[in-house]
Amino acid sequence: MAVSALNHLNVRTTPENMEATREFYEEFMGLKPGYRPNFTFPGYWMYVGDHPLVHISTRPPKGTGPTQPDDLDGGFGHIAFYATGLAETKAKLDAKGLSYEERPTPDEGVFQLFTRDPNDVIVEFCFPIEESKEAQAAE
Repeated sequence: MAVSALNHLNVRTTPENMEATREFYEEFMGLKPGYRPNFTFPGYWMYVGDHPLVHISTRPPKGTGPTQPDDLDGGFGHIAFYATGLAETKAKLDAKGLSYEERPTPDEGVFQLFTRDPNDVIVEFCFPIEESKEAQAAE
């Protein structure tokens, strides 16, 4: 087997958090809800261009469906995306009152920004390091 790229990731949420989860991936990442097969459970497929990158679905009741970790300690650490628009992203997070952690990694040419979605999933955005220098100059 040879793996070449990420096809999609699935974020499981509660029915109560479904819309907040969709809004997070739409507002902060610019993903758009699009076609999703007619499954027997609610959810969204969030697209970048014509590719459904993030699938959002509800958690099945305990004892049904595939076994899932109860929390992030169950083997899932975080998801990471290449991104552009550092200053705009920080402004959006600030406006929503969402906390984030900044981690410049100049040796890698990346400025990392970590936040959490409404389901407490850690989301990392990897911006070009030049954007952090531009943001500092503007402050």
